[in-house]
Formats: sequence, C-alpha cells, structure tokens
Amino acid sequence: MAPIPAVWVAATLAERAVVMIGDFLQLPPIVQSTEVLAKKWLGKDLFDVSGISGAWLRRQKMPRYFVGLREQHRMHPEISAIVNALVYDEWLRDGTTVTKAEADRDLLEWLSPDSTWTSPVLLLDTSQFGGWNTARDKSRCNPLSAFLVAQTVRQMLRIGRRKVRDGQPRILAISPYRPHARLLQLLLRDYGLEDDAVSSTVHSFQGSEADVVILDLVVDNPQFRTNITTPAANEEMRRLLNVAMTRARRRLVVVGNFDWLRKKGGNSFVAKDLLPFLIERHEPHLAHGLPALYQALDLFSESDCVFTAQAHLLLRTDIAQAHARVVIYSPSLAPHVIERMEKDLRDASDRLVVSVICSPVAEYPTGKQTEAAKAESVLARLGVRVVHKSQMQEKMVIIDDDIVWCGCRGALDAADPLRKLSGFRRESKKLATEISEIYQFDKLLEPYRLAPYLCPICGTEMLIAEASNGGNKFSTPKPYWRCGQKGCYTRSLDAPPVKDGKIALSCGHELELGEHGAKPHWICTCGKRHRKKVSKVDLRLPGMRELVPKGKWNALCRELGLTGLGP
Repeated sequence: MAPIPAVWVAATLAERAVVMIGDFLQLPPIVQSTEVLAKKWLGKDLFDVSGISGAWLRRQKMPRYFVGLREQHRMHPEISAIVNALVYDEWLRDGTTVTKAEADRDLLEWLSPDSTWTSPVLLLDTSQFGGWNTARDKSRCNPLSAFLVAQTVRQMLRIGRRKVRDGQPRILAISPYRPHARLLQLLLRDYGLEDDAVSSTVHSFQGSEADVVILDLVVDNPQFRTNITTPAANEEMRRLLNVAMTRARRRLVVVGNFDWLRKKGGNSFVAKDLLPFLIERHEPHLAHGLPALYQALDLFSESDCVFTAQAHLLLRTDIAQAHARVVIYSPSLAPHVIERMEKDLRDASDRLVVSVICSPVAEYPTGKQTEAAKAESVLARLGVRVVHKSQMQEKMVIIDDDIVWCGCRGALDAADPLRKLSGFRRESKKLATEISEIYQFDKLLEPYRLAPYLCPICGTEMLIAEASNGGNKFSTPKPYWRCGQKGCYTRSLDAPPVKDGKIALSCGHELELGEHGAKPHWICTCGKRHRKKVSKVDLRLPGMRELVPKGKWNALCRELGLTGLGP
C-alpha cells in the first residue's frame, strides 16, 4: 500500500480525478523508523486516513465514493473461504474462473499425482514432530520445520516435470520471520529447487501469487512471546496472514505446531480464530506420520530423511569420519545409546573436540536423573566435553562444518519405536555455516574450550541459557551464560570475560571507574579509551568492587538500583 506522501505526489499529476485502488485489509505501508511523525505520515494509507478502513471495521455505511470489488478470480473457493470468513466478513464472491474444472490444468502439469496433494487446503501439524523455535536477529527460526517444508516441496513436484517457462515460481514458501525464510531459501537452493520454489517473508511476497503456497508459522516450543501469539497484535497478524494465504491460487499448505500455538496463543488471532476455523474444516496431518513424506522409501533415493532404524549407524559413521569437530545438541542422554557409540566417541575425542550440549541433570524428571548422571560420566570418561543448557530443546549435530543433522529427537537419546522418522541429514557446507551462525557455536563454546566454565563468584558450573530483554512481549530471547546457582552471576555473549576476578577488555589493561555520556563506565587505563558500561552483575565480582572508591559506592548503587550489596 502506498504511503500518503506518495499518493500526494501522484495526485499532483491529475487534472480531473484521482482513483485509489488497494486492499486496506492487507499490509499497510512499511515503516522502518520508530519516530512518531514517521509512523503518522508514512505508516498509514489513504483508506485509513479517510476513515474508510475504520468504517469497515465498525460495519458502518461506506461513503458514496467507495466502490467495493467483491469478485475474486485468484483462489480456489476452499482457500478464499478462509479469508472470506476471518477477514472480509463474507464480502467476497468466487468468480467463475476459479470454479471451472480446467482451473487446475497448469497445476496438474507439475504437481505430484500422490493423493496427499489433492486437497486445496492441507494442514501439516508438527505438534508431535519435535521442532523448536530459535531466536535470531530479533526474529525467529525453526530449523526442523524448515527441513520439513523443503521436503514437502520436493514431494509436491512431479518427477519429469517441465522446467519453469515464465520465470515465475510454482511454489511460494512463506514465513513471518526473515531468518527462517533465509534458512529455507538456502535449503531450496541446496536441493536445486530455486526455479520451482522461492522462500521469503510475507512482506516480500505482497503482490505475488503462485499455484501453491506453503505457510510456515514457525513459532514452536519453547518460545511463545511473539506477535503471532499476542492478542495485542491481532489486527496486524490478521492482515499479515491474509496476505500470506491469498497468494495461493490452487493449493494452500499450513505448517505449524497447532497444539503449542493454541495453548500459548490464548486470544490471539491465530489461536482463537484461524486454527479453529482450519481444523474444523480440514483434518490435520501429523507431520511425522505423513505417508507421502516418510513411508514411501523408494521415492527417497536422494532424500535427507533419516529413519529411526538407520539413524545410529549413520551417525556413528559420520562421527568416525569426522576430522575437525563434532557438536551434538541432545536435550536428553541415554546411557545405553552412548555405550553403543562408545568406540566412535572415544576415537573421535582422541583426534578432535567432541562437544555434547545437553540439559542439566537437575532439569530431568526425578526418576531420570540417576540415568542422566551415569550417561554424563560415560561421556567424561570418553573425553567428550559436556556443556549444559537450561530449558534446552535443540536436537542437532554438526560434523566438520560439512554435515548437519536436524532431529525429531536428540542424537544421544533413546529411540521411540513408534516414530518412523528420526530427522533429517544434509551434507552442505553452506547449510552448516548458516546453522553455526544462527546458534553462535564458536562464541557459546569458547569458554569451555580448555576446561569447564565455572562461575567467577561461587565456582558453580556456568550454563547456557536464553532470556528476553525486559518485559517486552515481542522481545527476542538471546543466549547468555548464567551460574548454575540462580541469581549469582550472568554474562552476555558480547560481554568481556572475567580474569582473576576482574573484567578483562580486549587490550588486557587495568580498568578504573569513570563516566561516559553521564553514565558510569569502566574506563581502560591504556589510553585508548576502551570502556564498558557498569552493570549490576559487575559489582558482584569482588575484584570490580575494589575499583569503586568508597565515597562513590552508595551513589553508584543508587544509579544501578542495587540494594543490600556492601562495598
């Protein structure tokens, strides 16, 4: 939608009349700035300012200069029924072009004949799939869901299909979150599918259309403080998802953890309106049991799907052939699984660094803690570096920055005999690099490189954790380290390390208390003006407290909001 200044410029060219065409129930103009004036003049469209959109929402009589175009000629009637009920208040009518039998002619030229894809609306429910949501660049990413969508694209494409002739993709893979869309696009390119399918955000696809749209909702366990699950963002999400779904001509596939979204979404548009409407009319398919994806093994001669029966043998082979590093994310550990891989892990540890990131023993169910402790002792005996992450959900393996495993369960956890699919495995340096950057492996594991990372205050093990910034419901959780004793000590990934009880900046020189921008800072004495803002955590370090002159201690505590901490 054009912002008001752009409309003014265009209107100056008119001599008799100006006609504005647009859909005020889709996305408003995009505004990068947070300034009030920018939002006022650039973030609103003419329908909003003229009162038309408000009158529509209040179901008031529309002004005489408003002309509603009611007949749609893009979407299959079952797709248009969704937005017609949830967005357009039954205003839309389906044109004859979308109801004719030949409307699917172009689609059937390239769509797989598998019966899974005959329904105009397909729901892929990942509630029992084992996915997880990860924060990245103030946004979200769900690697397991990205693999699932990429495999879905592969399955939808007919073998021997014609090449794309007009340069327009057959499938749009749409996500509300840029990092997720970027990861999925990388997967599509890695599979050589970039002509058939394109992945991007809703905003990027406004104005586009394709025979098939796959809408990936992304949000999953454990993070739910997102605009999708927040009622305060209902109007924004209604418009955003309206755009996403109306890009589809003949097929709409919605992918998401429906149980999680309904449980955590409360009165949000997705949980209260969209999912109940979809599920009432279209039976969800459980992602891990979809026959077309995971049971037709003969269709997957080049597949990345790893089935439970072969998973451990294949992983042991990868570990045996590793030459640089092995990073295993496995929330739970099973001693019998580790013992079965004992030789491979020991041999690998003798020639490279093997890191296992898992849940702290204290976070296991009471009846499982003894078994978890036993598993960790076996790993320690094998020379494997064990790192704990609180509230962990990730299930991945990175081998030599060349191979990525993305699992429905942890690689060192016991297999579920009822689950045919174990996860996905892909040999791709680009994909491994992207995953490593998303999870910041190098930064997270650096403090554990030579020895266990212990709290500089109490000596307890430091854990990896994630936390949001303040009470903002839309804030993105960020990884950091915290002491195993809650409330003792924390350190962000960007904060300098502690050496001999004091913060150490890059130059290694001594610090002194000073000010910068009227705020207390640690100022480096090397003369290069290195500095760091003073935080509450800093003053828990005895060495840093010694740098505060007694006459300034009380004022500094008041500035930081500290109480009960003596100099």
